[in-house]
Amino acid sequence: MPFIINTEIGNDAGLYHLPFQTWIKNYKITFGLSNLHSRYALTTGYDYLFSIFWFKNYFSVAPIVQSSFLLLFFSFFLKFLNDKKNSLIIILILPVLILFPVWQKYVIFDYGSVDFSFGVISILFILQTLYFFNGNYNKQNIVSEILILFTLFTFVVISKPTGILFFIIIFLIITFVIKQNLSKIIFRNNLKFVLLFLFFTILIWFLRNFIISGCLVYPISLTCINVSWFNSADLTRDISLISKYTEHFSTIVNYLLENLFSFKYFLTFFLSILLILLWFFSKKNFLKINEIFILISTLVIISLIDFKSLRGFSSISSLAMGSEEYVKRDVLIFKEFLTLILSFVFSTLLSLSILKKYNNNNTNLNLNYFNLTNFFFITVCFILWLVKSPDPRLGFWIFALIPTVFLFSFVKMNSNNINLNLKSILILIILSNCIFSFVFNTYEINKYKKLNSIINYSKLIENNSNIKKRENFGFKPTPIINEWGTISDFTWNYCWNIKDCYYNENDFSLKQLNFKYYLITTESN
Repeated sequence: MPFIINTEIGNDAGLYHLPFQTWIKNYKITFGLSNLHSRYALTTGYDYLFSIFWFKNYFSVAPIVQSSFLLLFFSFFLKFLNDKKNSLIIILILPVLILFPVWQKYVIFDYGSVDFSFGVISILFILQTLYFFNGNYNKQNIVSEILILFTLFTFVVISKPTGILFFIIIFLIITFVIKQNLSKIIFRNNLKFVLLFLFFTILIWFLRNFIISGCLVYPISLTCINVSWFNSADLTRDISLISKYTEHFSTIVNYLLENLFSFKYFLTFFLSILLILLWFFSKKNFLKINEIFILISTLVIISLIDFKSLRGFSSISSLAMGSEEYVKRDVLIFKEFLTLILSFVFSTLLSLSILKKYNNNNTNLNLNYFNLTNFFFITVCFILWLVKSPDPRLGFWIFALIPTVFLFSFVKMNSNNINLNLKSILILIILSNCIFSFVFNTYEINKYKKLNSIINYSKLIENNSNIKKRENFGFKPTPIINEWGTISDFTWNYCWNIKDCYYNENDFSLKQLNFKYYLITTESN
């Protein structure tokens, strides 16, 4: 309940998320819907789920969707904690959990964007993959483990166009299943029918994308087909806008490369890694050193936690692009990179210290080639993020995973049951993170004062008649001039939940087809 009360609206809600949801609540299948707004081609399964939880102008229950993803995230760790075969596996996953206060400040926790839900599902999918490749299954749970894997993969694909990258991991999983002779188990029970259902769900999702935009995955031009509702001009424009978005981050990349690889930072990083490796490969029982490392790592990680959110980073980048004043933005992101590097090093050191302490110093190097492929995948994702769009809200899930993927790739430990005291500490960490998230988000929302604004502004548009009837079909939003003589940000190009409203300059016709399907066409058609 506290998370529901304190969830903010998000900037894109009135721009295209709610208008799209309003459309699907009022009409059946519509071909060419992206002609009204090209961002409709970027909508996700989250929009369909979210549309169930609001009615007219009542959005009080809607934040339960994002809150559910947060609950799912923490619940997953209890699953690993209760692993009877090797409960110490939770220590390899510990960095994701213990660094939650560090990377959580990068993500926008609202119900007007999909970044948080996509990131959470991506984290859980990769964690489940690492867990599976580590051999943590038996005859009793193999079916449920595979089912969880493919269900999470399905949600990743329909949660964001970026999800298409995860097909690399699913091919890796299929290879692992075949190599381990697990395919027989799949075909001996009803799991094959569930997997077929999930497979057809993904196919239907691609079909849905095609119906909306003429592309299987928008805006990848290779997946587009020249059907009557395909808008090549919108595609060309959006690809150009994405390129410009990438270009204005170029100074960040240059600034990071110049500073991160300077002598003092490179030497510090190198010595830190060398220290960890020398200690890790030592066969001697340095229990006191383990305890010292645990204490130092914990204190460093705590020192990295602050309440200064980077949720407004996109706005800072846009302002920097307009004024060409990049210094403030680039210094800010450089500071955060140092924070991330320290968090990677010391969370890894903390996990290794706890493993050596509770696993009788019996922790060895062992390459897990399937998990190593996962490590390469996350590394490539990080490089793509850095080069293409180093906005923290888009890469927070990558930051969360790097230390854990590294540990799973190189560390082998004997099966063991977790110490009860350690188990209690881990549960306490989960509860502490829940409290931190609530306090942090409450602080953010009180700062921006966005609670209930969605109801107020949608009514403001209706009450002031700031929608204009189009000559052909629908309505067009017109700006409200505020007391300072400028256009209100919440009324220009925002249709919110007003039926048949779209801000495109061009007028369109709504043509009814058979079975009450519809087709969006240009006025001339």
